[in-house]
Amino acid sequence: SSVAQAQANLAGAQSQARQAEVDFNQTKVQYERMLGLQRQGFVSTADVQDAYAEVLSSHAAVQARKADVKAAETMVDNAREQAKKDAVSAEADIQTSRHGAESARATVAEAQAGTSRSESFQQQLRAQQSLVEAAQAELQSAQLQVQDTSLESPVNGFVSQRQLDPGTLVNVGDVILTVQAGGEVWVVASLPQEIYNYVNKGASCQVKIDGLRDRNFEAYIFSKDSSINEVSRQFSIRVKIDDPDKMVKPGMFARVLLTLGPSGERLVVPTSALLNRNDEARTATAYKVVDGKVQVVNLELGPGDDDKTIVVKGLEDGDTVVVQTANPLTDGQEVDTVMVEKGGLGEEKQPASTLTTTPTPGVTP
Repeated sequence: SSVAQAQANLAGAQSQARQAEVDFNQTKVQYERMLGLQRQGFVSTADVQDAYAEVLSSHAAVQARKADVKAAETMVDNAREQAKKDAVSAEADIQTSRHGAESARATVAEAQAGTSRSESFQQQLRAQQSLVEAAQAELQSAQLQVQDTSLESPVNGFVSQRQLDPGTLVNVGDVILTVQAGGEVWVVASLPQEIYNYVNKGASCQVKIDGLRDRNFEAYIFSKDSSINEVSRQFSIRVKIDDPDKMVKPGMFARVLLTLGPSGERLVVPTSALLNRNDEARTATAYKVVDGKVQVVNLELGPGDDDKTIVVKGLEDGDTVVVQTANPLTDGQEVDTVMVEKGGLGEEKQPASTLTTTPTPGVTP
């Protein structure tokens, strides 16, 4: 029948839609797995973005298959309407048969010969009832299938754009709504390689949004890439923002304010005074001048740049160090010194830090 053929077509479309759902769920699982690996530092942000693109692609395929199901359901609806008309006709036949059956039962007491006629009416009645039950079953099946055409977003969030208005005819693959994921808000920022080792995962920071100038948001370092960008020569970090009022929107520009160590005064020396520097261990040596003689001292270093570097341990405020010498010096060697201009680690080099520096004078032998 036409209903059976329409249902067969609908079953085929539903099978393809289910397969698309399976593929979509697999891409979501892969995306969540990539997020987990990124939190552990095993994959880059680009890999996570590729996985998210796969989620969007498979979701589009799901929508296309659902559109196929909708078209097949339309065919079922048409067949159903015809079946309903047949059902109405069958109901009329049932009523006629019932009247005939009642008439037959009334005559049973008058004549035993009417028994066979009554049985015939009962058989006809049962046949008509079977037709009605079949039509009702087809109608219920079509109604259940129509419920599967409602659109559901794969993520929790909010509608950022509506491409089509209610009542507009759509084709397979047409975009109706754009949904932005809600909940957590992230900032992806570039981290200079000079301070990479001083920024730790989980560290607190603040975020200032250009479009919300009167407010800073509390945040923390959620992850940082383990490999440097070969073009910018900087690392990427991911910062999670605490935004309970949902003020921050996707696409806004943000500034990340980092605190490199506790606030307070810090001892600073010219970077040119450092010898045997080990950036990974944050150590170096320097020539300290005491009473006109050289002493080789071991230093523990903090953040720095090409001009100035913070000394955590090994020197005190007021110590004199050698910043330039024509030949290597030895421990205990007497030297003549010339004072040079003082300088500090400028705030323009560390715009996101809260360090207050105390410059140390340098000398030239």
